[in-house]
Parts: sequence; C-alpha cells; structure tokens
Amino acid sequence: MALSNRRNLPRFPMRRRERGFIGYVRVDQGQLYRVRVLDVSDQGCRLENSGDLDMPAEGGRVQVEGMSHEDFGALVGMRGYVRWVRPDTGQFGVQFDDPLEVAETPLASHFAKGKV
Repeated sequence: MALSNRRNLPRFPMRRRERGFIGYVRVDQGQLYRVRVLDVSDQGCRLENSGDLDMPAEGGRVQVEGMSHEDFGALVGMRGYVRWVRPDTGQFGVQFDDPLEVAETPLASHFAKGKV
C-alpha cells in the first residue's frame, strides 16, 4: 500500500544556503547514505540522496548518524522509517518514531521564511 507524503504538521524548509549541509543516515542497519536536509517538521524530514547509492526502500528503518553542522545535531540519533521515495528527484521522506520539537532546537535559525 502506497503511503502519502503529506504531513499533518507544517514543514520548515531550509534556507537555500543551508541545503548544502550534509548528513548521514543509516538504513536498515546497513547502508550509510550521504544526504542533504531539505525540510524538517516535528514528525520527520525530507532528504536528498547526495551520494551515488541506490535509493532506500519505502519502509526501511532509518537512524540519523551525523550532521556536518552542529545546529543540525538535534537530528542525530533520531530514528524512524522511510515513508516515501522519489527516485526521479533523489529525494525521500523520513517519519520519526518520536516527535522532535523543531522550533525549540538550533535548527530553527536555518529555516527559510514561511512554511510549506
């Protein structure tokens, strides 16, 4: 069954210059993906596969392993699953197991104006 990529909570897009920050997520306790964070919500995030690995499979278990900027440290250790995949854009969505209060983290200083 296909899952919708709609989130109930607002998404906070990263400012264009912050989209260069690189993170690493491990999928199914195996492959380590090099990713860019495109947007974040309390429930999850939209990532872009910036490496040369195949896209992860929907439903795969995810753990954020590291981020290249300390303000993104709130994401490190977050666990969830791959909710949707768009191979044509290299993007995939992660739904967190436990919510993250994004507005209460240093991440908030990197948000573009407005919400999507």
